Amino acid sequence: MRQQASRPKRRHRRPLDATSSLAKGLQLLDAFTLERPAFNLAELTQASGLPRATTHRLLSALRDLGYLQYDRSKREFRLGYKLLERGHLVSEQIELRPIARPHMERLRDETRETVSLQVVDGDEGVYVEKLEPLAGFRLWTRVGMRRPLHAGCSMKVLLAHLPQDRIGQIIQHGLTRLTPLTIVDPAALRRDLSAIRAQGHSVTFGESHEGVHGVAAPVRDHTGCVVASISVLGPAARIPRARILDLITRVTQTASNISRDLGYVARRPGRAGVRS
Repeated sequence: MRQQASRPKRRHRRPLDATSSLAKGLQLLDAFTLERPAFNLAELTQASGLPRATTHRLLSALRDLGYLQYDRSKREFRLGYKLLERGHLVSEQIELRPIARPHMERLRDETRETVSLQVVDGDEGVYVEKLEPLAGFRLWTRVGMRRPLHAGCSMKVLLAHLPQDRIGQIIQHGLTRLTPLTIVDPAALRRDLSAIRAQGHSVTFGESHEGVHGVAAPVRDHTGCVVASISVLGPAARIPRARILDLITRVTQTASNISRDLGYVARRPGRAGVRS
């Protein structure tokens, strides 16, 4: 009896761990920055710590989906336009920005300085909108930039209205000195935050960036919760101390107007909290 030739064993592809693959793919996307917008395969393999084959497979999938572009001449990957599309979708869904923007434009035109809008994300603050002055000095900040919450008027307004346990956690993580004027003593910072809550605004002189002065105030939603801070920032030469009182009036009024359009009724006392 003739023995049948044995068939080669079919190789079953192991199903992907979707969560793991997604995390690894996002890890690759996170490697791209404004300072480093392009990578080749070897560089991404090294940066991610993933096996070369895994990196190649994930990059191919991300390129097919439009999240990455590949320059064959340079053999480099860059972020794709699909991310721009998704980013625009997210920005348009944030109700705060379209409501705040016309108020920010008026404040920018009145002060002729940089006006920005910040929110809390985790233990950091993020710039979600920024309007440059029509002429002259432009600040280094940009939309999407993340900054520590303990330094600068824009961020300290947000920190001041977080729950006390969150403030304590952030302080415990360490207070980095960004300039010689950054408050890094926990007790001094707590006193400063208490003053910000009491007076309804923050004024800083070179705490986050040397030579930059600023004024910021909290923006509240319909529940009274602080959802953002709005600020005017500029170089010390253009924002001397003699100008601060006028800026406090303009910034706090603008914050009040945005809060009103978000449904906040001033007669209701605001809760000590930031929506994050």
